[in-house]
Amino acid sequence: MSSSRYDSDLHDDFFREWYQDDNRKYDVFMSFRGKDTRASFTSHLYAALKNAGITVFKDDETLSRGKHISHSLRLGIEQSRISVVVFSRNYAESRWCLQELEKIMECHRTTGQVVLPVFYDVDPSQVRHQKSHFGKAFEKLLNTILKEIGDKWPQVVGWREALHKATHNQRCWKNSHVNLWRKGLCEAGGVPVVVVFSSSGETEIANEISLILKHWREALCKAAGIVLNCSPQPQLRSQHNGYLTVCNCIKTAVTVASAAFSCNCSPQYKDCLTRRNHHSPPEMSATISGSAVLNSSVEMEMANNEIDDLIQSWKDALHKAAGISGVAVLNHRNESEAIKHIVENVTHLLDKTELFVANNPVGVEHRVQEMIQLLDQKQSNDVLLLGMWGMGGIGKTTIAKAIYNRIGRNFDGRSFLAHIREDWGQDSGQVYLQEQLLFDIDKETNAKIRNVESGKIILKERLRHKRVLLILDDVNELDQMNILCGSHEWFGPGSRIIITTRDISILRRGGVDKVYKMKGMNEVESIELFCWHAFKQASPREDFIDLSRNVVVYSGGLPLALEVLGSYLFDMKVTEWESVLEKLKRIPNDQVQKKLKISYYGLSDDTEREIFLDIACFFIGMDRFDVIRILNGCGLFAEIGIFVLVERSLVSVDDKNKLGMHDLLRDMGREIIREKSPKELEERSRLWFRDDVLDVLSKETGTKAIEGLALKLPKANTEKVRTKAFKKMKKLRLLQLAGVELVGDFEYISKDLRWLCWHGFPLTCIPRNFYQGSLVSIQLENSNITILWKEAQLMEKLKILILSHSHYLTHTPDFSNLPNLEKLELIDCPRLCEVSDTIVHLNKVLLISFQDCIRLRKLPRSIYKLKSLKTLILSGCLKIDKLEEDLEQMESLTTLVADKTAITRVPVSIVRSKSIGYISLCGYEGLSHDVFPSIIWSWMSPMNSLSSRNQTFTGISSLVSLDVPNTSSNHLSYISKDLPKLQSLWVECGSELQLSRDVTSILDALYATHSEKLESTTSQMYNMKCNNVVSNSGSNSLRSLLFQIGMSCEITHILRQRILQNMTTSDHQACLLPDDSYPDWLAFKSEGSSVTFEIPQVNGHYLKTMMCHIHYCSPDNITSDGLKNLLVINHTKATIQLYKRDSLDAFEDEEWQRVLSKIEPGNKVQIVVVFWSILKVNKTTIYLIYKPMDKK
Repeated sequence: MSSSRYDSDLHDDFFREWYQDDNRKYDVFMSFRGKDTRASFTSHLYAALKNAGITVFKDDETLSRGKHISHSLRLGIEQSRISVVVFSRNYAESRWCLQELEKIMECHRTTGQVVLPVFYDVDPSQVRHQKSHFGKAFEKLLNTILKEIGDKWPQVVGWREALHKATHNQRCWKNSHVNLWRKGLCEAGGVPVVVVFSSSGETEIANEISLILKHWREALCKAAGIVLNCSPQPQLRSQHNGYLTVCNCIKTAVTVASAAFSCNCSPQYKDCLTRRNHHSPPEMSATISGSAVLNSSVEMEMANNEIDDLIQSWKDALHKAAGISGVAVLNHRNESEAIKHIVENVTHLLDKTELFVANNPVGVEHRVQEMIQLLDQKQSNDVLLLGMWGMGGIGKTTIAKAIYNRIGRNFDGRSFLAHIREDWGQDSGQVYLQEQLLFDIDKETNAKIRNVESGKIILKERLRHKRVLLILDDVNELDQMNILCGSHEWFGPGSRIIITTRDISILRRGGVDKVYKMKGMNEVESIELFCWHAFKQASPREDFIDLSRNVVVYSGGLPLALEVLGSYLFDMKVTEWESVLEKLKRIPNDQVQKKLKISYYGLSDDTEREIFLDIACFFIGMDRFDVIRILNGCGLFAEIGIFVLVERSLVSVDDKNKLGMHDLLRDMGREIIREKSPKELEERSRLWFRDDVLDVLSKETGTKAIEGLALKLPKANTEKVRTKAFKKMKKLRLLQLAGVELVGDFEYISKDLRWLCWHGFPLTCIPRNFYQGSLVSIQLENSNITILWKEAQLMEKLKILILSHSHYLTHTPDFSNLPNLEKLELIDCPRLCEVSDTIVHLNKVLLISFQDCIRLRKLPRSIYKLKSLKTLILSGCLKIDKLEEDLEQMESLTTLVADKTAITRVPVSIVRSKSIGYISLCGYEGLSHDVFPSIIWSWMSPMNSLSSRNQTFTGISSLVSLDVPNTSSNHLSYISKDLPKLQSLWVECGSELQLSRDVTSILDALYATHSEKLESTTSQMYNMKCNNVVSNSGSNSLRSLLFQIGMSCEITHILRQRILQNMTTSDHQACLLPDDSYPDWLAFKSEGSSVTFEIPQVNGHYLKTMMCHIHYCSPDNITSDGLKNLLVINHTKATIQLYKRDSLDAFEDEEWQRVLSKIEPGNKVQIVVVFWSILKVNKTTIYLIYKPMDKK
């Protein structure tokens, strides 16, 4: 039988051993000296333990006593969790007690069995060193043992001498030597021979020699060839009685010694050697396999030494046991207190509150680890509420129990309240749960809870000073949390409260801190769990591999289903498995369904249940918003209904907004429908199973009970159905067809229809007599339609129109009669070449998709007037070559997808748009704020005309950050003029020459802009002539600026203070630097507004920030600092970083971290400060501030 293992589940093996019942029958084994304590202390302790619900093994006096403890006692020790050893004064006098103790300490060493010593009228040191009265008792036992040995000593000596003599004639005989014995016997004539061997150690040589002697018996004398089998078996003992007589007359002794010879044959062999009167020649008197005799001799010596080893092992056991912390009972004064203390210790050690987790806890360990990380019990002393959310049967309770067992002992108290949903509805169930919680945490309490409100007060008072672990399992109402765990303030610091539920809304409204979402098992875990139940092993048997996988797929990773189905299929044949799987397709397993239905019947009203059943039968995999629209049209309040279903783990929504449902929940919903009418198909509210639907339609037995019908057939097996079959289905709301052709008058179709989904619609247009004014959604994909209606029809309730993959559609319908349409999808309609101007009437449309309409040349201008449109998809429209500037009018447009089109230029209006968040156009894809800069620089390429470049930045003055790639760094002079709010610019240059040109271009543009601004500013205060006089007269002031480039740190504050102190001196021309006592900074200075330096490498440190100190001259009438721009030019990397700010303080922000991130040791860097042109910079100094790296 093969068994496969998976690396990802190695921890599960450990967990299985940890949680599985270890077959220990007893809680406690009691070892004691009966004569000392049986009638007093031990009997009282035994009764107290039993009263505490503890299972005790206590040997009975009726057990037969001997020199060795019985097999039952050994099992009793091995099958106990704790051993209580009562050391009394005469305990060591009992060989039985010491053997018990030796076995107990062996279990303590090998299995971790807990040992609790009780010192009854003896001191632990007396036991440890065998002193005083306890030592005398031990010595008495040793004397008894030595006396027993002395009585048998002469016989033992005789055995040893005989064995040693035999080795003098030792020969290592093999089968090849048998011929020598045959020859020897011939020469000996009628000489009697005795062969001595042990049947339990019988060898081939012994058999050969015995056979030879047997053949010679008739030819030899009467006494020739006596075979002596020295076996201890009763039936052979009659042979032993006569062997002494034979030994008196033998001349040749053949001894066949094997492994068991020493224990079975030694006495007889000794007599053989000592009693014979004649000695044979050496070659005839020998020992076959003589080495065994030597070994036997050694074994005899070892057996002699075993006594010493046994005594030492007893001493070791006493020493170790007495070294364990225990309970002392002296002079019988504290017996009752000692017994109470022992019972408490045993109860604590056993931890009777441990919970059974699972026989096969597959996948438990890593989920427990994830939970423990969320609980954060070591890091945080706050009270933490953690929710566990998932569908029924997914394993929430199992993981919660494992957590309870794993970490519960770390708390002052713990409580696991199971089945809260069930107990809550019972009489006094709420008070019962409060009392249970109180007792679990405080077992000595005598408080009585009279009602729920008093219970809340008592719980809060008793729990708020304790660090507790509380688990509320299967919570389905918010009141349950309010009454049992009120708020964080109810519990002491470090407490952890775990709530398991199927309804996440309870967790959210209950104010939990974290939520752990339970996930189903993966394939490997599912296979293993299923196989443990189906085959009692970790992997499937060879004939069942495929069948097992089918069950696992059906179970969908739900542990409940895997366990139930595995147990159900256990020991069945392959054919029976196949039958069961076939049945499951129609009728789910009742035991699984019973568990899952709890969630369904727990829904608050029939509306939510109807929504669940509709989704289970028809809407799995559909867009959530589409389903909401359809079911709202049925009057079901679907938005809140689906929200509730999701929160209660009955429905899921994926990242693409598609509805999902576990297969077993789906089957549960469908089974609920089937159970209401198991035999009369036509009386079921919904039909989805193909054979059932065909039966009803072919027999035309439909009734008004049918609200939904789905018939999906392969395209190759198109089925024709008469429309008359729908005549009696007056309440039909939902109709889904595929591979079906309806024949007859469409007037028979229910006028209550809200959803028509007909894949492969066979007609070229919707018939006039198929008017459905109540339709909310029309989905006619893969249809033969050329035009939707020949005559326009008013469809006021229609919100979804999907005609995708209709390869014959040439024109869109008249949209003027679809005032409430919200979704229009015409994907892959290759013959569609024109969109009706009436599209402007779609005032509520949210999404329009013409994806892959390869013949569509343009969009009507009226489409740009759609104020509600949020998503426009034109990808794959190969002949659309432009988008109009009117796009800016689409105020709600957030997503524009127009890749794989003929559009080559992006209209400026796209960048001006304030709503677009995602764009895919002209090779640019992503969020708009990431894409727009690249689009902007694409407009500035040499291929664009000067006039278009002049128009480039019109309307996008709000752009504040721009990156210019290597291929787009032309026309940088426009940035200051046309992007007045631009604060940062990063330019990548391809060469040093391009770098030089770009720096010049940027500086020219900046100085020109600042001169214009300065002229505008000063004209309001003085005329230029006055300014010139002031300037020429030398009325200038010498000023200094100090600012930081990058994030603040402690050293920058120190430097700032020192530098500012130096700046107060009269000599402003020289900047005194801080002293050299701080080694982690360097300074670089230069005349003018530019400083060039190489970034040094400082071992063990990194560049934290820069400080810039500037001396400049400014006219007295200029009050501003004048600093507007700063350039960081990296000559090594050929990059430029420009930063524009309106005030000096604005330079000290997080964006400066980007400056430092682009600079590396060894880079040649130039920093240029840009002032108004009227100001003159005398000196610029840069301080580099380094910080030690973190030591890890």
